[in-house]
Parts: sequence; structure tokens; C-alpha cells
Amino acid sequence: MRKILVIGNRIPLPARDGGAMATLQILNLYVKADYKVDFVSLNTSKHYVEPNVISQELNFLESVETVSINTDLSLSGLIRNLLFSHKSYNLERFYSSEFEKLIQIKLNTEDYSFIHIESLYAATVLPIVRKYTSKPIYIRVHNVEHQIWERLAENESNWVKKMYLRQMSKRLRREEMHYYSHADGLLHISMTDLNFFKNQFPQIPNFYLPFIVESAKESESLDKIPFSVGYIGSIEWLPNVQGVRWFKENVWDNVRVAIPQSVFRIAGKGIEKQFNSNNHKGIEVVGEVAFSGNFIQQNHVMIVPLFSGSGIRIKTIEAMSKGVPVVSTTIGAQGLDVLSNENIMIADSAKDFAKALIELLTKEELSEKIAINGLKYVSQNHNEKQAIDLLKSLG
Repeated sequence: MRKILVIGNRIPLPARDGGAMATLQILNLYVKADYKVDFVSLNTSKHYVEPNVISQELNFLESVETVSINTDLSLSGLIRNLLFSHKSYNLERFYSSEFEKLIQIKLNTEDYSFIHIESLYAATVLPIVRKYTSKPIYIRVHNVEHQIWERLAENESNWVKKMYLRQMSKRLRREEMHYYSHADGLLHISMTDLNFFKNQFPQIPNFYLPFIVESAKESESLDKIPFSVGYIGSIEWLPNVQGVRWFKENVWDNVRVAIPQSVFRIAGKGIEKQFNSNNHKGIEVVGEVAFSGNFIQQNHVMIVPLFSGSGIRIKTIEAMSKGVPVVSTTIGAQGLDVLSNENIMIADSAKDFAKALIELLTKEELSEKIAINGLKYVSQNHNEKQAIDLLKSLG
């Protein structure tokens, strides 16, 4: 069996947000592709996982070694970065000399077929990896990170925050381009991102490695809450906050006027810190849920109201895989080869978004068509065999 080293910026447990789900999946896929996998990762303060949980949940890997690090945002750290550094504060928080030493030891003691770096936030170790191995280095691209911050700046009304976000996006773009240009190959979750970086780096192999989702089985079907509109996403990601606020302030009242008994159900990590339940307006804050699939299946429709972001929204694919119709903005559906009014509903204005929701909640035939076509899309475009065949070809 071939052996590889996977380098991560966080422990992907529990696998409830898109980033963790994607990382845990790639580890599983490598094992299914007949690789022995050594996994080294930062264990961040934000997503800290106890060692006993790591050893129990990731026991399918050859080995797992971690380095603890405090990646919390701080005002003093932000000011120091702005005044005395030209680097991105987003990436600077993930630098660890101890982590580099661990990677150096692994590269000096093991013979790997290739090295896999999981996301831009782990790519800061690329120079040390390049120094100690001549084997191929692949980087998994979750998003075009600088585009997220560019779009956040575009949608920010406070001019001070807007200027800061613009500066951060410029710094992030410079470093993102630098690290990716020194890889031997880039693995993309999104075809949109693949095409973007293929234009930037035509000399580097770019591979499409879609996120894999299992379609819902008949036995999994759950009773739906009447006229329910669901949203799930971590409040720790700023584009999610922006999107839910826009929906609440600009769309939801119009849906309630048309369908007074409708209910907007919001789930996700930390969501209750930003939003409150309101029975009068039909808003229910569910909070973090143990199984996102169960929450999704309880709703008639799921929404993805994003105006900032990149890559793909895994929760969009997950909802489609569960046979639940989705209403999304164009950016929320970015990276997916979907068609509006066929396997998803796409709307960018408040008026059109409300109209799509009302139609799906009141027209059973339309809702069923979108749900069935969504299931077909996932089964055809996000299947495991394609991913495993690609991974086998890397080594």
C-alpha cells in the first residue's frame, strides 16, 4: 500500500460544518483508495478536540498527530498585523513553528508517495514541506478565499469596515496566489474555482474532486413541519450572518404575508448569538443540531441566501441529496452545474426570492419536480467512484 501525508489546519470533528465535512471525507476517501494515511494537523482553540476523541474517531488512519494552537481573533493581534506586517491576518494566525518541526520529523522519517495539504489555511507550511521532500505536493482548494473577502467588502455599508475588508482581501489574494503557484497540483471542490485557478496557473495540473453526498433512503424520510423554511450554517462564518440578516429583513415578511402559517427555522453553531426566536413573525431559532440531515429533511424548503462566498456550499448539495428543494442566490449555487427552475430555484432579489419560496410552499407539483431533479443531480455529479478513481491516479 502506498503511504501519504495529509496536513490539516484543524481536526475535522465533529463534522457538522462544510469545512470539517470536506476534510473528514477526503481522509476517508484516501483510505478507500488504498492509501495508508498519516494525518498531522493543528488542533485550534476554535475547534479544539480532545485527544481521546481524536484517537477514537480517526482510528481508521495510520497515525494522527496534532499541535495545539490559539487561533482566536484579538484586537491587539489585529492592530500588530495592520501596523507591522504585510501578511494576511487570516493566515498568520495559523502559523506554528512547533507544527513545522512535526512536519519536518515526519518527512525525514517516512517515505511518502505524495503530500496532501488540506486548504489554504494549512498551506503556510508549504515552504517547509518543499524543503524536506521532493515528492509531489497537492493542495485541496475549498474556496477562492480572497473572493470571499472582496464580496464581504462590497456588501459592507460601514466605510471603515469596508476599507479594512478590502485591505485584507488584497493581502489574502497575494498569499493565496503565492502558495498555490508553488504546488504540484490543485484539487478543487468547485468547477468554478478550478476554471479560475486554471486561468491563473495554466502550468499546474488542476483536478476536480467533488464533495460526495449519499442520497436519502426511503427509510430515512421524516415528518415535515408544515410550511417550514429551513436554514443551516455556522454563524462563525461572516457571509452566513450577512445572508440570514438579508433574508430576515428583506424576504421573510413577504412570505409571511402570503402564507401566515409559514415558519422560518434557523439552525447552526452559534446561531442563537445573532438571532432570536419570534413566534409573532414565525421565526424559530433551533441552534446547533447533532445531525444536519435530520434537520434538513424536516423542512419543506431549504434556503441558501449568500452574497459573499466562494467554492461550493456543501449544505446546498446535502439538501438536494435529501430530496428537499432549495432556493439559493447565484453565489449560493456557485460551483454547481445546476439549472434554476429545474433542480434548484435561484433568485437574487428579495422579491424573486420570496416568490420562489411561496411557489415551492404552495405548489406541490413544482416542489416535487425540483426535489426529484435535485436528487438526480447529486447522484450523477457527486458520486464516490469518480472521486476514488481520481485519488488513485495521484500516486
